[in-house]
Amino acid sequence: MAQKRKQKRSKRWIYWIIFVVLFVGAAVVCYFVWDAYFKVKDGGSSSGNNSKVEETDKKDKQEQTEINNKEEEIIEKEKVVQYEGSDPNEAEELTGAVTYAGVSGDMLVVRTNIDQFLTVGECELTLERGGEIIYNNAVNIVSSVSTSSCDGFEVPVDEIGGGEIDIYINLTSEGRMGTLQRKASI
Repeated sequence: MAQKRKQKRSKRWIYWIIFVVLFVGAAVVCYFVWDAYFKVKDGGSSSGNNSKVEETDKKDKQEQTEINNKEEEIIEKEKVVQYEGSDPNEAEELTGAVTYAGVSGDMLVVRTNIDQFLTVGECELTLERGGEIIYNNAVNIVSSVSTSSCDGFEVPVDEIGGGEIDIYINLTSEGRMGTLQRKASI
């Protein structure tokens, strides 16, 4: 019986020693992690190496500035010229294209792109079949980043019937005018 008590006591001491060693080891690791974190966070004041950290910070800032400058140069070189020749915003006539004209469900959908940047204006849609006007409607011009478009047209197919149609869109904005054209099948 005395021997069992000694074995139990010796096992308890071994467990306590292992626990203490692990606890102290964890505390040391936490200290170094904590110290390294705050050394970086507050500029190195905990280690006394302020000058080295300040030099490193200055180099990092200079490198970042150089990288930013190079990126700006690359962006300037890669800018795509939207239009070759004269600026379309200075043209006397409005230009663009009917980018989509198709049937979606029971509606004829017509979408446009206007080459000029316009803040006000009107688009007048005229649909013709065989020279006869079968539909007419107007919407506002909507500006985008560097171009504009018509607000969009959705025409019920049952109002215009099927077959080939001619699409005309008259653009007007601040004294300037233009016409977009396209054919479509319904």
